[in-house]
Amino acid sequence: MFKSLSSDRFASIDSDIAASDSAFPQSQILCATRMKPIPVEAPRSPRQRFQRNAPYMLSALVLTILIFVLDKWSAHNSINLGPNASAFPTTLRMDYSKTIINGSNKPVIYRLDMTAHKDKNERQRKILGFWKTLWANAGWLPEALNIREGTEHYEFADILKSLDAVELDQEQRRHIMKYIAMAGVGGGWLSHSDVFPLHPFVRDGLELPNNGMLTFYDDTNTPSCLLSGSAQEWLRVGRLMIEHAASYGGNNPWTEEQALQDLFMNNQVVRRSDVFTSSDSNNQLWYSDDCAKTSDKRAVHFSLDQHWKERSDDMVIKWLGMWLKTCERSAHFEMRNSA
Repeated sequence: MFKSLSSDRFASIDSDIAASDSAFPQSQILCATRMKPIPVEAPRSPRQRFQRNAPYMLSALVLTILIFVLDKWSAHNSINLGPNASAFPTTLRMDYSKTIINGSNKPVIYRLDMTAHKDKNERQRKILGFWKTLWANAGWLPEALNIREGTEHYEFADILKSLDAVELDQEQRRHIMKYIAMAGVGGGWLSHSDVFPLHPFVRDGLELPNNGMLTFYDDTNTPSCLLSGSAQEWLRVGRLMIEHAASYGGNNPWTEEQALQDLFMNNQVVRRSDVFTSSDSNNQLWYSDDCAKTSDKRAVHFSLDQHWKERSDDMVIKWLGMWLKTCERSAHFEMRNSA
């Protein structure tokens, strides 16, 4: 009896095990004795390893080159205050963020590059770097004006024909052609590379003063150092420049500066006194009482175009450093035009 019961019991256990094996195949039972062996990857040849790592190596190389280029670009465009840096602010950044019109695009300020890049000396390149940096920090988009922009204008052939009939040297022709080039880019503001912003006037960059009529802002010896006008005005005054040069009978060579003054006397352009001309003396100091001289000035002009003086870059840094440290920038022009 005992043996019979034991056999039945063991038979029942065997059937239970068989049922469990059918529900859970052996390949899925996780036990140490039934684990699948971990596959071992075959050794790769040097060529296979190179092919596998090539994309990562290329990405690293591209990133290294990009960092190098950005570092060089940053060094080239930075402002070096020189050995006297401790006497001036650590940066010449002008923060006009409070006066920039929200939601508007930055206005463009152009400069005409009258000197070939290869002919620029180190001081000239540094001054150009100052110009670009300070206008950009003042809320503008600084751009170089290419004289070839004028060739795209639909009236260029007729203008060139009139210009060729006047006896002018290459530099005089370029001074006239920049008016046609400004018409070609749609008008706006044009500055010499030694003119730097003082008080903000970004609004006037977006909405041209005097209803877009061509305006010069320096009423001293260099009226062309800062100009503004619509595209139509730049074209109109460019034609007037050619007529003025053709009829000029003075003893001295024809100049754009004299033409602008004569056009103003004939009510053809607008003249303002919004540019401060700085002394070229390195010994000139700037005190708080002097700030009244620039309280209603848009920009400062250093008169460096005709002759790049010795240590001219140091002079610019010194004066701007003193002005930024002593005077407060106002919203004179922004408030006046919003009234």
